[in-house]
Amino acid sequence: MPCTPSLWRRVAAFVIVLLSVAVFAGVSVVLAQETSPVADSAIYLPFVVDGVGAPAPTSTPTATLTPIPTSTPTTAPPTPTPTATVPVSEERQITSGMVTSQNAVSTTLQLRQYAVDAVYLASQVAGTGNAVTTGTVTIVDANNATYDPTPTDRLRINFPDGRFLEEVVTEIAGGGSSAGSFFNNNHRLNVRVITGPAVQAPDPSLPLPLNTDVQIFSAMDNGQTQLTVAGVTEQDGVAYTLDLTSAGTFYFDSSFGGLETRSNFTVAGTVTGGALALTVDERYINQRVVVDGDSASLADTEIRNQWTYNGANFQVVDGLIRRSFRNGYVNENELDSRWTAQGAILRNGVAIGGLNLLIGPLYVDVIVTADGQSHTFQSFRRYTNIVP
Repeated sequence: MPCTPSLWRRVAAFVIVLLSVAVFAGVSVVLAQETSPVADSAIYLPFVVDGVGAPAPTSTPTATLTPIPTSTPTTAPPTPTPTATVPVSEERQITSGMVTSQNAVSTTLQLRQYAVDAVYLASQVAGTGNAVTTGTVTIVDANNATYDPTPTDRLRINFPDGRFLEEVVTEIAGGGSSAGSFFNNNHRLNVRVITGPAVQAPDPSLPLPLNTDVQIFSAMDNGQTQLTVAGVTEQDGVAYTLDLTSAGTFYFDSSFGGLETRSNFTVAGTVTGGALALTVDERYINQRVVVDGDSASLADTEIRNQWTYNGANFQVVDGLIRRSFRNGYVNENELDSRWTAQGAILRNGVAIGGLNLLIGPLYVDVIVTADGQSHTFQSFRRYTNIVP
């Protein structure tokens, strides 16, 4: 069907959705609720389980979709940190115990956002006025998308570049005029998300994880949020098995004409794949304020991960990365007073290095020093007129 102006925006937004949207997931203030569908400019979907407005029930997955064991829902979504640098092979044993876990968290938040975006997109393209959790949406381009009611046991999104996303929704409860407002309110989501292999010319604006099959549970109840993920996803050509949980709080306030969010989360569990066996123990503490288009944010990441790589045992002792940003760039006024990277790296119980900062003209890097070598873990852009 041809896209209406609002549908065109929804298709385009889905194709280029950014991970930063997930930063606001799970906020504690319940926004004003519309009571009926909004014409053209938005679609309001009152998701209710076992009640009026409930999404169509989904069938038991077919034999081609084998069930994934899931953990008990006891987690909360952390605010994602900037994507860490994927280590080269020589660095992998030193940095993989931190890179892999943070990329796994980012992947989970991406897929959670995509899953609810897909339901909103399908509901609008189908045009039934109800929540749609099954069938197929084919995005032809930014102006056109079609809906087919089959299959009846899952929802599939076909992207223009040949990639796809499939999901089996077993529970969805909440409401709002967008996926963002769904996560900004009390909600429950239990969904299985499947993606396929790489294609020859992928759309770079759609960072869709490859070869993924995970079960995600997400919930918020009056500021207490939960998130679990269990299953398999691919990073840098390696298939990793995830079993992660996160628990904490999220606060949101927009009463002063601006926007403030505060979060405090732990992340725990395991990630295994290739030569890596990782036990995750991390905490994310974040605050962000936006007033009149200007933003300021603080972000602390505590890392106490332990991992085995090719038979060697590694551990981060009291790892802390503390950052400050202004309008998305390094806050130069707090570069000396707040920015910190510290903590020791042990191999087989012996200290071999640690976390440090490297301040350059273009970037502030968090580096891992080990055996006299330095490896980049994260990079943050400084505000400068110098072209990279």
